[in-house]
Amino acid sequence: MTMEDIRVEGQAGRLSTINTAVIVDGQSGKEYRLPTKHEVMMAEGAEKEIPSLFEEIPFGLPEEPLPSKEALGFRVPLYGFDQWRKLFTSRQLLSIGTFVGQTRTVFDYLTETYQEGWNQAIYSYLAVNTDKLIDRSSTQCIWISTNAEKPSGSFGRFALHITWDYVEVMPWSESAGGFRATFNTYLSIFNMRYGVSSERPYALRSSATKPMGEAFDIVVTDPPIMTQFRIPT
Repeated sequence: MTMEDIRVEGQAGRLSTINTAVIVDGQSGKEYRLPTKHEVMMAEGAEKEIPSLFEEIPFGLPEEPLPSKEALGFRVPLYGFDQWRKLFTSRQLLSIGTFVGQTRTVFDYLTETYQEGWNQAIYSYLAVNTDKLIDRSSTQCIWISTNAEKPSGSFGRFALHITWDYVEVMPWSESAGGFRATFNTYLSIFNMRYGVSSERPYALRSSATKPMGEAFDIVVTDPPIMTQFRIPT
């Protein structure tokens, strides 16, 4: 079979996928095993739930056309991927639709619970986090097995190439690509930003025998000095 034959099959909608491995957390890192029949069946059963789910979401399924095959860097139309929705598996669309729908319902709760400004900020952060989940939930995501075992992103550049193998991330996973893991990343950024606005630390550089009182939470010393001099306690 030539590459042209594969493209013809793709444009006719006859390309399919097969689950080859499941990645789980083990005692010494990631472990790889064969998928079970139940896992394969659950993936295949997602399609029937998609129409009703996206009826509740403005604009519905992302069925807008992709750039044509003549567009620079866009190779997926050659294989039948001519709509944005075709970049996602049924299970990925089900996951994305669920998170988008639930994020939208949170706004009313935020309006009732938080004052104006806070509700908009929290809602925006949740929306951005959902965007990041989508970036890690498409058939463009390959598995990075070198240095760090994690999924790649989808839209890091202005190009969409055909991928012959991809990874599906469990959306509520605490590993890279999951909703919670991404949210924790944003929280760490907020915490760092908050720390910048606090009072800056300062060094006393005074005698070690001088009493310091009770105003200190922590005392930091240079480890080599600890081995050379006796520090009074």
